[in-house]
Amino acid sequence: MLTRILTAAAAGMVMTALLIFVMNYLIEVSEAVESTPRPRMTLEFGRQVEERDVIEKQPPPVMPTPPIPAPPLNPPTEPTDGTDVIGIRMTLPAPPGNIHVPPVLGAANNGLINIIAVQPNYPLIASQRGLEGHVIVVFDVTEMGTVSNVVIVESSSPVFNKAAIDAAYRFRYKARMIDGVPQATSGLRKLFTFEMEQS
Repeated sequence: MLTRILTAAAAGMVMTALLIFVMNYLIEVSEAVESTPRPRMTLEFGRQVEERDVIEKQPPPVMPTPPIPAPPLNPPTEPTDGTDVIGIRMTLPAPPGNIHVPPVLGAANNGLINIIAVQPNYPLIASQRGLEGHVIVVFDVTEMGTVSNVVIVESSSPVFNKAAIDAAYRFRYKARMIDGVPQATSGLRKLFTFEMEQS
């Protein structure tokens, strides 16, 4: 037991002496480092740039493009100098009759807009007999604006039924929009009246 105490005491003294030696060494080294003169730091400022007038470069002028001449509306189809010319005469087709375009075509509205409304043809047999009347139809409008499922709900005479159905199928609409998506509409009613022109 005594030997252990003596051994521990001797080891402690050796460690203490070693620590004192190391501490002295570190103190001497730090003093030596602090006593050595440090090189002075010199600050160098950049040269002042001479001010020069800034010359703005102008973009090259844009040459206007010459307007393209419009082609003649009715080009000549026959030669004017007496020579023979082989060509084809073309005429514009006549616009379809009985088409009415409402003024709401460009209206900003999310609802259903009728863009083409067609008047029905007067049946020949009705005009020969001097008949007048009316037809009420119910129909649906698809997302594309076309008419489908035309049904007659009231008619003064069956003579007018086919003309009313044909006219309803030729109607065109701008479908109503919900969140930018076209929607179908059902159950629209339309009254077609057939009246003789008074002479």
